[in-house]
Amino acid sequence: MISLINSFFFVFLFLPLLLCLVIPLPSHAQEDDIQVQLLGEFNPAVSRFLGFTAVIPAGTAKNLDTENIKFFVNGDNQSYLLQVEKDPSSGDLVLIYKPVVPLPLGKVVQRIVANTRSGDIYDRHWFFIVNPASHPSLAPWASAVQKNPRDVNAYMKMGKIYEDMYLPDDALGCYKKVLELDPNHQEAERSYNQIFALMDHKFDTIDNILVEVNRDQALEKMGYLALFKITVVNKTANNISVSYSDCKLMVDDQEVKPLDKLNTYAYNIYKQGLIDVESYARLSYFMETHPIPLLESGDIIPNTARRGYATFGLRSLNYNKMKLTLKVSGKEFQFPFGGK
Repeated sequence: MISLINSFFFVFLFLPLLLCLVIPLPSHAQEDDIQVQLLGEFNPAVSRFLGFTAVIPAGTAKNLDTENIKFFVNGDNQSYLLQVEKDPSSGDLVLIYKPVVPLPLGKVVQRIVANTRSGDIYDRHWFFIVNPASHPSLAPWASAVQKNPRDVNAYMKMGKIYEDMYLPDDALGCYKKVLELDPNHQEAERSYNQIFALMDHKFDTIDNILVEVNRDQALEKMGYLALFKITVVNKTANNISVSYSDCKLMVDDQEVKPLDKLNTYAYNIYKQGLIDVESYARLSYFMETHPIPLLESGDIIPNTARRGYATFGLRSLNYNKMKLTLKVSGKEFQFPFGGK
């Protein structure tokens, strides 16, 4: 699974967090440049789940066909994983990418391409090197995995190191590999479950159907609203179906039904005495200025994604655990979260 990159690795060992190579086309003005911020450890070479945020200034964004922005990783179209949001205060376009499968080892080229309203091409790309062997603690275990891709112990060691480095996605990837090789490995299962339950960003894949979930704890504390941004990606050869009504949230042992509208939510919980008038004002302002489109039910065609929110009203914030369940074409995806 993992191969080592032995040449030129020292060139990239001390790259900072902001590691981008923006290459403007000759026909574009200077304001067309984008700012790319990689997400992860200061040395991005060690992480195979390195995401980024990119900001396209409002002056450039208004000249782009923002509905058809394409994103590629080493030539592979991963546009379905790119979240594009407009900053309501500045008009800037914010692009967010979190890989849900390991990035390839070696040189990773990421590219954003869009059409301009004048018929030109907006094209920006940058690159970095992914090489876990560039980290001294990971190096011996990365080498062991290269020699023997079924080395369970090496994957466990790498998982623990990633966990200590606060790279939970990489740690989960290692523990998941251990469980693929040894389904009865209790330590790997325990470590995987502990990290998975603590993460607000989770994803799972069943039969080429990917479901990604992002939990908003701030809104939960502000307004007793459990809000999950859901992305369903169809990588099968057939249509798949998703239904918002099939979303289910278990809070401890109690089932909570999804809310089908939010326009009166803030007022209702204020009248119920769950929040005071100041919290009502803040929550109302947030709801008015941040659209929260609910997950749309229906078919999803191959190689496309659907995004939307699942929202649940809570009666109390004093709970021990919650579990979100979503059914997609009869397959059940479960995402546990911790409480308190």
